[in-house]
Amino acid sequence: MKKVAVIDASALIQGLLEVVEFDQGYIPESVFAEVKCELGRERLERYSYKLEVRNPKEAHIATAQKKAEELGFTGLSKQDLDLAALSLELIEELPTAISSWMGPKDTSIENEVVCITSDGALKHVLLLLGVSLHDGFTADEKKYVQRCYTCQKIYKGSRKIDFCSLCGYGTITKVTCTEDNNGTHLHFKKDFINRPQTITFKGKPIRSSDQKEYKWYRQTKNKEMRQDEKSRRESQKEGEWMV
Repeated sequence: MKKVAVIDASALIQGLLEVVEFDQGYIPESVFAEVKCELGRERLERYSYKLEVRNPKEAHIATAQKKAEELGFTGLSKQDLDLAALSLELIEELPTAISSWMGPKDTSIENEVVCITSDGALKHVLLLLGVSLHDGFTADEKKYVQRCYTCQKIYKGSRKIDFCSLCGYGTITKVTCTEDNNGTHLHFKKDFINRPQTITFKGKPIRSSDQKEYKWYRQTKNKEMRQDEKSRRESQKEGEWMV
């Protein structure tokens, strides 16, 4: 069986490639550029004979992003999404078995695709997409909602909430939840302490949604999101042209 690995920057920085066996490795261009420390670069060079820089297709990026948002993981970086998307693409492209390296092996399958990462949030998304992990990590399917700590109003959906529309306070927290026929059940951390984070714009604290600075803050954030999406599309087109 050929072991195919999709490699995160954390795998290089933390030396995971030295303890995980694999035959062929792939790393998205965005992750490759993220490895800037001397040790990480040395490991890239050491394993260069079986590493290939490859960008995922736009369709797989869209699939990974949609699933992550459905599960409440709205903070995944471009690198995380590229890793998830490339894993999906390789599973679709190669004859594989969706099983962990730590579990039973099916020797009739030619390839096994796994992702090597230490990122907890990314691991959850990968598992729910059907991607195996190098360390046998398992997790129940969890979703997240946003909840106002002050008035307890619940917000579903992927849009980031900064201020509660009911009470006006900026005490919005992300809470794990599960859903069944009886509705949505919230799961709170033991001894949770709310520590509100103050939003600032050009050094000025924003304490309510009616401040003019908040409007400018949101405009800046939305512009950054559009620029990130544009960069992703341009990077994808460039990668397809080079293939």
